[in-house]
Amino acid sequence: MFTNEPGGPVDRHNLANRSFRRIFKAAKLPLIRIYDLRHTAATLALFADIPVKVVSEMLGHSSSALTMDVYSHVLPHMQDDAAARMEALLLDPREATVPEALTGARGRTRHTLGTHRPS
Repeated sequence: MFTNEPGGPVDRHNLANRSFRRIFKAAKLPLIRIYDLRHTAATLALFADIPVKVVSEMLGHSSSALTMDVYSHVLPHMQDDAAARMEALLLDPREATVPEALTGARGRTRHTLGTHRPS
C-alpha cells in the first residue's frame, strides 16, 4: 500500500500532478500519462512472449480478448512468429519444437488429420 506524504491514501490526481510531473521534469524526460506506463508495461510483456492470459490478469482485464483487442495492433511479430511455427510444423514436424501435450509417449507427434507421416 502506498501513501501520500502525510500518510493518507494516494490521490491519483495529486500523484500525477505533483510527484509524477516533478520526477519527469527532474529527469528531463517528456511528460507522459501514468496510463502510458501501464500501456508500455503491457506491450513489453507481450513482446517478451508472456502469455496473453497472464498479461490480461496483470492489467485486470475481464478477458484475454480485451487485452488482444487493445494491444495486438502493436505486435505484428506475433502473427509472423505464429506463421513461421506453423510452417515449420507442416514442412518438417521432426525438426519443429512440438509442445509436450501434442506428443505421444515416445515423443512422436500425435496423428492429426492431414499431417500423419510415418516415423
